[in-house]
Amino acid sequence: MVNLKKLIKQHKKVFVLICGGSASGKNYYASQLDLPIVDVDEENKKLNNGKVDCRNTVSKAIQITKSKLEESFKKGESFVHVTTGSVLKFVENKLKMAKENGFFVIGACQENLVGLPRG
Repeated sequence: MVNLKKLIKQHKKVFVLICGGSASGKNYYASQLDLPIVDVDEENKKLNNGKVDCRNTVSKAIQITKSKLEESFKKGESFVHVTTGSVLKFVENKLKMAKENGFFVIGACQENLVGLPRG
């Protein structure tokens, strides 16, 4: 298996995109990389006192996440984005933004996360 921490250190600007279903280990895996994480669920929790409320605030959380992604790309600092990746067009747009801003891109999907050692 590739040592992602080592790979990340070899590049100045790295965008790590982790896609997977609910409870697939995306955030656990992202937290192991020691990079800032951009996550719509975390933004949703901030809007709802620590609870995810998809019905009332998800649109606002999506807008905040989009702004944070754009800001992170403009800053040029490495970061991780976790997402379900359920809309291919959105994934393609994020990858395009990363490339346009000179980021080295690392992608992982749910299949890569299953069975990873925990702790």
